[in-house]
Amino acid sequence: MRPNLSISGGFRYDWQNYFGDRNNIQPRLAIAYAPDKARRWVLRVGGGFFFERSGPGPIFDILRFNGSRLRRYVLTGASVPQDVGSFDGTGFPTSIHRLDPGVELPGVVQFGASVERQLSKRSLLSVAYNGTRGVQQFRSRDGNVPLPPSFTRRPDPAVNVLRFIESAGRLEGNSLEITLRGDIAPRVSGMAQYVFGRTMSDTGGLNWFPASSFAPAGEWGRADTDRRHQFNLLGTVSAHRWLNFGVSASVLTGPPFNITTGRDENQDGMAIDRPASITRNAGSGPNVIGLDIRWYREFRFKPSKKEKSPSVTVSLDAFNVLNRVNYQNYIGALTSPFFGRAVATLPPRRLQIGFRVQF
Repeated sequence: MRPNLSISGGFRYDWQNYFGDRNNIQPRLAIAYAPDKARRWVLRVGGGFFFERSGPGPIFDILRFNGSRLRRYVLTGASVPQDVGSFDGTGFPTSIHRLDPGVELPGVVQFGASVERQLSKRSLLSVAYNGTRGVQQFRSRDGNVPLPPSFTRRPDPAVNVLRFIESAGRLEGNSLEITLRGDIAPRVSGMAQYVFGRTMSDTGGLNWFPASSFAPAGEWGRADTDRRHQFNLLGTVSAHRWLNFGVSASVLTGPPFNITTGRDENQDGMAIDRPASITRNAGSGPNVIGLDIRWYREFRFKPSKKEKSPSVTVSLDAFNVLNRVNYQNYIGALTSPFFGRAVATLPPRRLQIGFRVQF
């Protein structure tokens, strides 16, 4: 609009033929304004609406698990036969997967504002707030779950598990980001960023079942991706023609994990019941620390013609240099002797040698 003011906007439309909604128009708008004549300060604000696609997974499920093409049985309590090895499904209802009649594509509103300050010719500092609000988030729910207080039989005896894929979840995220990019120090360039945030939701995604399908309202808790503190550094160091390094460092607070009783007290076939007053993803793992370093040296066949000269680059990469054990996938079942312990880790230290010819 003016040398110190820019406005950009647009919209997108998404549609999938298995979903009934047709109003998935996604507008977005962003404004940038430099209040001073030198334009060393920039104020930015923007927001937009975005729809997510389901992918082929739920369509595969509803076509395969239609009650006849692929049969699936969930046996609980008294329905387990004495001789499980001879069970052939005869006379026993099969599970069915369906899209909920009112299912819609999940929508997310993203909005934010930032203040940027140019510190030097090649360095920039920004402080930004980012917000996310998700509606109609995917989750799964058993529509034929045994009802309390006895949990002895399913309401429709002709059907086993009646999985509904529905869009009934929500998500809320807020974060404050401080970013320094450009020349971080003499002979050091890149980006350093610290993020303080929180993300909450009541669903873990398309294949997530609530602990209680007949009362799914108590699922609000930390999202699977929630990390309170995040620090990331990406940079290059050029101290000498033989001393060229790339560095990637990260320090992240641990991800959450779900705490369960380890029992199936409501007889729905899933041992994901939670203790009283415990919310979803109440557990938390330890911090994650990563450090990767790359050394490289470039040789040019014709140094006087740097733009067009063929070159050879030799490199050595070290991933997880500290060889730190970063745990993941925690056991949350209280009945397990491994409760609170991880069953997997991120990769250990790895070394990689590279050789590239460019012409």
